Amino acid sequence: MWNSWTFQEIIISGLELDRKIYTVFNGVMAQIKKKNNLVTKDDLKKAVINLATKKDLEKFATKDDLKNAVKYLPTKTEFYNTMDKVMGELQTVREEITILSDMKRQVNDYEDRLETVEEKLGIPLTA
Repeated sequence: MWNSWTFQEIIISGLELDRKIYTVFNGVMAQIKKKNNLVTKDDLKKAVINLATKKDLEKFATKDDLKNAVKYLPTKTEFYNTMDKVMGELQTVREEITILSDMKRQVNDYEDRLETVEEKLGIPLTA
């Protein structure tokens, strides 16, 4: 199930899980303490209901899962080198498109001029 999460969500959920459990437990216990100064078994049961079970914790990524997922990621240097190549190719393609669009404009101008010359000289127009 954790495969559908982003790495940021996995890391945040893994690092903050203890803090969240602690916060929820303390919040419930504070509410109980406001009611009375004694904590009963029922109060503890109510507090424990909000805590994650072993089954709940199985949904989270383990350290091994994260290590296996991260090992396929490129290093920063590899990433930037690849992006430099991609951006270089993109720049080349954009320059070619600019040149080709200018050449197309020139060809259209020549076609118009050629049609004008053919009409003036009485040469039949080609298809």
